[in-house]
Amino acid sequence: MEFIADEELCVVLKPVKGHPDRVHIVIGNEYLTADTVSNNVYWYDQKIFDDTRCDQWILENDRKYAYIRLAAARPNMTQYLGAPNKSRRGYLYTQKNRWTRWNLEPVTIKNTFKFSYAGDTFDPKEITVVVARYEESVQWVEAYSDISVVYNKGPSQITMPNLPSVRMVNIGREGHTYLFHIIANYKSLAKHIVFTQADPFPHNPSILCAIDAIERTDPIQPLGYIYSHTIPSKELVDLAGKTTEYGLQYLVADINKNLQIVGPVPFNDEGINQFILNHIYIYPNQAEMSMVDAFLERADFKLPNTNTIPFSFSGLFKVTSDIIQKHSIETYVKLIDELVRIHPQGGLNGYILERLWLYIFGWSY
Repeated sequence: MEFIADEELCVVLKPVKGHPDRVHIVIGNEYLTADTVSNNVYWYDQKIFDDTRCDQWILENDRKYAYIRLAAARPNMTQYLGAPNKSRRGYLYTQKNRWTRWNLEPVTIKNTFKFSYAGDTFDPKEITVVVARYEESVQWVEAYSDISVVYNKGPSQITMPNLPSVRMVNIGREGHTYLFHIIANYKSLAKHIVFTQADPFPHNPSILCAIDAIERTDPIQPLGYIYSHTIPSKELVDLAGKTTEYGLQYLVADINKNLQIVGPVPFNDEGINQFILNHIYIYPNQAEMSMVDAFLERADFKLPNTNTIPFSFSGLFKVTSDIIQKHSIETYVKLIDELVRIHPQGGLNGYILERLWLYIFGWSY
């Protein structure tokens, strides 16, 4: 049964044998349990209890609130129980924060407590999570329903009724999705906008930390960490990778204007060499120009001249609305037009744009 925090509940905290810091949260025969794949939390009816399930919880208290943390570690780093959407559906989040606060007040019966949500509700004016989907699962986005929009370019429908989605023609990859959102909402953008692919976790398993600690992120926050287990090199990850105090990992490398990684240590991406040949073939009148300078010239997008530019993998980043609005809406219209001018999926332009977001918005070390 779904866990809904829309009323005060009376729960029993059962100690876990061998773990004095852990409890089971129980109503009758129903144990509060976390899904092993999604962020969902629900009541599990289990008359003969199986200790192997992920339903051991750790209570962390400050002077006013209780924070309820799943004892088991999870790949996407979500552990703290929260209910910040208007639906009051329970989900797991990465942080002990204003969206994961609870009241636990003892009553006269031993180990029994009044249990109620004491956290804030998501504010769509504060944050928007822009999700570029083709056919990936967006189950994780359900935990952020009130502040998310999924741009769906795949043939299948999104069946989660509380999750806002926009059906789109499948063009331009995620760059087209991001630019479409900026143009369509230019005058009403949220203060913080997270731009992400629908399945960001292979590129950064810690990305949800940025959403859950949005007020602690930088105005321009890189969210890419790696492309795959072999790209980039371990040496580059060790030198350029960073971990914030709130758990977010990210990596920023230097690339030249032909998209080759040149620092802090060079990394040879063989695919980039093919991009250079494609650039010369498709745009012979710009063959002497770098791919970046040629693309920006075609899009009439003016940026400061520099030999190298910052780059974060996989088109994952967060930026504030005031930084987006430093460029005019007409500038973004020209950029999206150039993106799909030659190829409906963006082609070479799409790969160039994916590497330019930090440069476009002016990120600096």
